[in-house]
Amino acid sequence: MLPVETHRGCPYKCTFCGSPTDVDVYKDTDEKQPFYRMFPLNKIKEDLNHYVEKYNPEYIFFTADTFLSCSNKEIAEFCEIYKKIKLPFFIQSRSETITDYKVRKLLEVGLSRFAVGLEHGNEEYRAQILKRHYTNEELLKSLQVLSDNNVSFSINAILGFPEETRDLAMETIELIRQIEGWDDCKCSIFQPYYGAPLRPYCVENGYMEKDLICPDNTEESFMNLPTFSKEEISGLYRTFIMY
Repeated sequence: MLPVETHRGCPYKCTFCGSPTDVDVYKDTDEKQPFYRMFPLNKIKEDLNHYVEKYNPEYIFFTADTFLSCSNKEIAEFCEIYKKIKLPFFIQSRSETITDYKVRKLLEVGLSRFAVGLEHGNEEYRAQILKRHYTNEELLKSLQVLSDNNVSFSINAILGFPEETRDLAMETIELIRQIEGWDDCKCSIFQPYYGAPLRPYCVENGYMEKDLICPDNTEESFMNLPTFSKEEISGLYRTFIMY
């Protein structure tokens, strides 16, 4: 599988991610260039032709965090370029960006797999703490588009956020149970990375050491939460898929 870059940045402000801070860092460097941007189509075409000729890949992974965060026109133009590549590909995007039109167009040129971040199942918590503003009903409706079009897709969820409880975490599991058609579910434990807006919140509330450096993809929490112990988080992480 060959990774290919078509976009940079992200238009969303999730508090567990470093992208909001990146926007602040780069906002004064070039006022005419937004932080979230799609590469020019001729650049994407040149890159794809080069990669295919040099590496002869069997599968493409487009690394954009939110591949579908663009207009129908841009999707159609991308498909016009990609139809000559004739390789299956994998993308990831937010649930709010999924539409029947975009999915059908991409299927015509090789869309093979899709990953979507659910992250948390409680609407109020998700909006207030994570700054992800959509309802569970809207999410279910969006993912039904993937299921209806027979797109293989996986779901990403996170445990161990500040102020979370085991009961709140179980709401994530309950929401996943309502989703039709997914074939894989990845659970991660929240890590307060430098640059993520939630990190200073965690430090100020005594949930973590100020100078803590978080490794990636760990199987344990580095947070000291009064509402959700490290042992509970690790236990639910290990058994998550069994639910």
